[in-house]
Amino acid sequence: VTNAKNPKEVGFYDTPGWAFDVDVVGNTAYVADAFAGVRIIDVSNRSHPTEKGAYDKHVDIHNIAVVGNTVYAGDRKYGLRVIELSNGKQPNQLGCIKLVNVPEVQTSSGDFTLPTFKPLNVNSYRQLKSDQLRLPNMLSSKADAEKADMHFNMVGQIGGATQAVTVVGNYAYVGVGLRMEILDVSNPADIRQVGATVPFPYFVEGVAVSGTLAYLAVGDAGLRIVDISDPTHPVEVGAWDSPGYAEGIAVAGNIVYLTDGPYGLWTVDVSDTAHPRKIGSAYDMNYAYGVALSGSYALIAAARAGLLVVDISDPVHPVELVIMDTPGNAIGVAVSGNLAYVADGWNGLQIVDITVPEQPVGISSYKTPGSATGVSISGTLVYVADAFKGLRVLDVSDINHPKELSGFESTYGNAAGIIVAGSMAYLADRNWGLRVINVSNPVHLVEVGSYKTMASVEAVDVTGNYAYVVSSGIGLRVVDVSDPAHPKWLGATDIANPNDWHDIRTISVAGNYAYVGVGGNIVVADISNPINPFWIETVKSKGLVQDITIVSGIAYVADELGLQLVDLSDPAHPSLLGHIVLTTGKGNTYSVAVSGTLAYLIASGEPDSFHIVDVSDPNKPTRIGGSSEIVWPTDVAVVGNWAYVLNHGRVGVSVVNVLNPAQPQEVSFLKTEGDFRRITAFGSTLYIADGDRGLSVVDVSDQFHPVYAANFNTQGYSLEITLANNRLFVADGQNGLVILEQVPVVGKINTKKSDFNKISVTSSADDGPGTFRQCIINAISGDTITFDPTIFPLSNPTTITLSSDLPPIIQGYLTIDASDRGVILDGSNIPASPLVWAQGGLSLKSDGNAVIGLQIVGFPGNGVLIEG
Repeated sequence: VTNAKNPKEVGFYDTPGWAFDVDVVGNTAYVADAFAGVRIIDVSNRSHPTEKGAYDKHVDIHNIAVVGNTVYAGDRKYGLRVIELSNGKQPNQLGCIKLVNVPEVQTSSGDFTLPTFKPLNVNSYRQLKSDQLRLPNMLSSKADAEKADMHFNMVGQIGGATQAVTVVGNYAYVGVGLRMEILDVSNPADIRQVGATVPFPYFVEGVAVSGTLAYLAVGDAGLRIVDISDPTHPVEVGAWDSPGYAEGIAVAGNIVYLTDGPYGLWTVDVSDTAHPRKIGSAYDMNYAYGVALSGSYALIAAARAGLLVVDISDPVHPVELVIMDTPGNAIGVAVSGNLAYVADGWNGLQIVDITVPEQPVGISSYKTPGSATGVSISGTLVYVADAFKGLRVLDVSDINHPKELSGFESTYGNAAGIIVAGSMAYLADRNWGLRVINVSNPVHLVEVGSYKTMASVEAVDVTGNYAYVVSSGIGLRVVDVSDPAHPKWLGATDIANPNDWHDIRTISVAGNYAYVGVGGNIVVADISNPINPFWIETVKSKGLVQDITIVSGIAYVADELGLQLVDLSDPAHPSLLGHIVLTTGKGNTYSVAVSGTLAYLIASGEPDSFHIVDVSDPNKPTRIGGSSEIVWPTDVAVVGNWAYVLNHGRVGVSVVNVLNPAQPQEVSFLKTEGDFRRITAFGSTLYIADGDRGLSVVDVSDQFHPVYAANFNTQGYSLEITLANNRLFVADGQNGLVILEQVPVVGKINTKKSDFNKISVTSSADDGPGTFRQCIINAISGDTITFDPTIFPLSNPTTITLSSDLPPIIQGYLTIDASDRGVILDGSNIPASPLVWAQGGLSLKSDGNAVIGLQIVGFPGNGVLIEG
């Protein structure tokens, strides 16, 4: 911008997400990249900027500000994130304040201010809690879920980041996205999934096994207890929804020790597995990641606070002993004898003498090349999960001088957790899945097996019983969806050079071949054997491949510049046909739909944003019509004489009549909310991949009056939706592949429904068969809970006296109907706790629920807590 009247582009870097904001400090640019998180770009060479780090763990970052070594990031889904930059490479989260739709982040002299929010001092960010903020009145969405007249259930899910692993005997228990998978690792060269849980409401962050039970730390969903006595059929048998974000877990006897993010450590009595009960807490003003037990002590990795020591000899009254500051960001901890080994982020491994627990002493440290996130010990060897630097093996026979013996790395890897059993190290890699490494010779590590998952699903196509998913930097995976409730990974083909695969936008399948848009190339995979797909051909396009639609042996490719037609008559060796340029260099041809001899394309950022092209001669495509009235479109779908365009500029859906392709006319517009990605049309229904809002559905049976019909939060970041086998398959970003099906519902939400499935409360007891508590546990989405009139007569109300918190309502679209009954819910007997605010009656953590006629009295906290 030396010449302000004639600015010139001198360099470009294509981030993996959608760049919404940027802050520049010196020669480093920090980019708010939506679902791809915070990207750190070295711009010292302006003509060739390069990425040198990222923070992308379950995020949707839209705003960013940097002060010193700290990033303040506005996350649309989770609020304000405070992220440490350390040495400028791999950032680590220090704290998070959960808000809704953070619009902007501003900083000044160490304080942060959110517009219309009060200022808070961030020097004590580890002590901030969301109740310190006063939110302004939020406007209701114009597409409120309660107006919906169709509902969906998640019937299956697979993929997402692999973040936790533990091994017992021949089985590895692995946290993959929303599920725990049980893998037979008796033969590391042939690892097989034998069972998996149903999807939990949030990501599995930690796993501990004791006997026939697995105890899981499940992020926002707290503690989950799973019966693993039959490894082929793990079943959830108990849950406790903690108030924070469950990060780590350990178990001893009947007590679970749960590190709950901003709420420190909880001690939970699990002697009654069906009804786990919190009994104590410690360090509830510190952010807690990992936890390890040593006799009557618990050691906690607590981010920037360092190592916390707790006396747990009385788990009802744990005693906070000491906080030992470590130089880095403590994430993981393991104990052997009188020594604690702390995974301290960018400061590597810290070795601490805990002979006197009240006075821990730092002995030595070793700065690993990556960012230490997890640690496991075997004799005098320490194994460190070191983020993008994989596995590091350290000799600590001389604890004063630890030394590295060897390492194992993989391109695009991101090691999150490690456990060593015998001669094998089991590495949980967020991006690649479970990797098994033979460590019998610690100076020469050999990978002997792997279980390949996919951390982020960016595009999907489905044919028959197979789903084909792709992800930037990783490659292609094949999923068996013949049993949609239990999808399984089948085959995988990785990429020879991940740097060439930085940008995958689309996949389309025809016959025995998959065609993948990779940067400026169309790459062909032979998928005739779904267990062993492999790459066979690459065809160069004229621009960045954004979308591929295949019709009658021709691929129609939106390639940034315009439309490229490709002959697939020899499917293994595609050949280029005609090409037409539709952009002026200001924008990007982003999507293509085909109907008959016409192709419909949208070009974001262009004056003419909607194009209709005659493709009757594949060698000479010709533009015959279009429109400049649709502002910043992102996708198009066509049914008959109607085109449906996602209109990002006006935030809604444009309905366009294309009966006369030379003069298409917008006839209606539906304003909605969301971050539109892709649209799929089936008959008179539009299914929209709506970013962090998941699935949105629009009814266009009357094109002149489109109606918002439904929304379903998929938990991830919805990028694309494919319809197959009467189900919806959602490429859900870091939540992997989500499978949805529509639930038949009579009538509108929040009205008294006719019989879908009624469950009757037949007992006024607090717990047991027929009780209100058990009915909440048994209910599924769409059910109605009623009350037996002989037990709860309207003329003489009956009291249900609770002794502990009710389970949260996470199913969604559940009706609790006491409108013609006498029901009193009394919480006065719930035990006292320092967290009085958390002692609520009904906790509604999902959309579309209705509570009618209950009398709610005596609760020390909230009678009804609405969080959905």
